[in-house]
Amino acid sequence: ADSEEAHRLRFSAATGADCDAQRWMDECVGHDSEWIVRHLTGASEADPAILEDLENRASSPEFFAAVRPTPGGLELLAALREARTPCAVVSSGLRAYIEGCLAAWGASVELIVAGDDAEPAAHKPDPAPYLYAAARLKVDPRD
Repeated sequence: ADSEEAHRLRFSAATGADCDAQRWMDECVGHDSEWIVRHLTGASEADPAILEDLENRASSPEFFAAVRPTPGGLELLAALREARTPCAVVSSGLRAYIEGCLAAWGASVELIVAGDDAEPAAHKPDPAPYLYAAARLKVDPRD
């Protein structure tokens, strides 16, 4: 999904931090929510109230209205489904966010591996979540 701007706005609103697009891309992309909250607020611990606010914002209609499918992504997913190829979404995002995007776009997959899932412990860009998804779908990751 094309969601970086929506996430940046969500984190800026929840933390009250000034975070322009360049700072977001340079400093925050690729990190988990707790790290970003600590980084933007300068706190040693992520405030649970901010994390809850972020989760609520990630499943709001306003948030989903600001997120767009990756160009060509829905068409690719439709072609894979037509070919009966098992599909997964592997993301460092929250499960509620992923499920909300898929529902908003009328798409579905066999498996979601989300950043807030207990397994696998590692998150992208580590290969573990991709290998986990391949194993769960019973497909060879080299295919």
